[in-house]
Amino acid sequence: MTMSGYPKKVFLESSVLWRLGPTLEKVEFANLLEIKKSVGFETFVSEVSWLEYLRERKREISKHLEGSVGVQKALEQQGKSIFEFGEAFRKTKAYLDDIDTHYRVKAVERGIEIIPLPQIDVRRLLRMSIDCTPPFEDPESKTREKGFRDSLIMFSILETLRCRPDDNAMVITDDKLLAEGLELHAEEYETRIRIARTFDEATTIITETVTEAERSRLRREMDEAIGMLMRYQDEISARVNETRELTDRDLGQYYILHMFGNPKADYVDIKRVESISFDQITSAVWKDKDKNASRILFGCRCNANVVARAPHLRAFSDESRRHKIGQPSPPSGIFVGSFDLDSGPTERKTLPFQMYGQANFLCKGGDWQLESLRLDKSPHSPEELDTLMEARDLAFGFGQAS
Repeated sequence: MTMSGYPKKVFLESSVLWRLGPTLEKVEFANLLEIKKSVGFETFVSEVSWLEYLRERKREISKHLEGSVGVQKALEQQGKSIFEFGEAFRKTKAYLDDIDTHYRVKAVERGIEIIPLPQIDVRRLLRMSIDCTPPFEDPESKTREKGFRDSLIMFSILETLRCRPDDNAMVITDDKLLAEGLELHAEEYETRIRIARTFDEATTIITETVTEAERSRLRREMDEAIGMLMRYQDEISARVNETRELTDRDLGQYYILHMFGNPKADYVDIKRVESISFDQITSAVWKDKDKNASRILFGCRCNANVVARAPHLRAFSDESRRHKIGQPSPPSGIFVGSFDLDSGPTERKTLPFQMYGQANFLCKGGDWQLESLRLDKSPHSPEELDTLMEARDLAFGFGQAS
């Protein structure tokens, strides 16, 4: 990509939008937006991806709201009515009914434009589905045929780019079939599309289009943000140590991918997570530094010290298996064969995992003081979970038609 070829339009697809979590903000996205200040591209999300994102936000609240109903009924049965409880419940329901408005405000703040669904030829979708044209899946190689929503996302993007090759558009998606579909149809729509799988990859590609002076400025600003955070290393370490459990997925342990020979699946069977620790800040972006109240978005690498053994080929491990820190881990899920799966030598290993945070600062006496700190684990997208479950189904024949 040359200096004149930076993307003028960047599209976020569901698989990466999901990773922004309920705040609609992560340090990787913030890094991309810093580059946006230099080159001035526009950022878009299709209406379909947006609705998928909102569905998860509703689910996060609804699953807790259902439990609240039970508490309210139990209180009433015991002759105890708490007005504030019922009022909070009603306000939460009202928020869910209007959650789109709340998040559209956030989208505007992040510079995201939501593009509406265009007119789409339903018969064309039918033909694509029958012919297994990407992003529709081949039913012979998958446990279930998918691709309808992805096709709507694809055509939303293509219609926005019709006859606009000079936009040099970029789509950030971790969905391989959708990427294949976009590349397949780009010529028909007389446009050009480049695919990036992650925010970091997109940032790296676009950074190549800016001047060395601008790249130096961005590196210097990140170093300043990291330096400020490291003044509070003890507080960050303490917050990391508040984590009470990790899953196999958090620790990069994908047994089913290991079974199929995926090179990134360096799997071990975790028997116990003994302790966790903060390692280093990997990236940071300082927001609103020109104001009295500011914040730093950051990502940090952490380490888990575990007792593990080599994977046992007669055991299938559920990637959602939860390891409580300092306690024996649960069994590996589904067992095949009649062997003692707990036997065999173990070893101590250090496994990395990623956390994301936001540090809030106030300027007092000409110096920044930490006011609050939040850390979260990285969310796992529905597409990632679907891929794992489909691989499981293929391996063990679950859900197959007779």
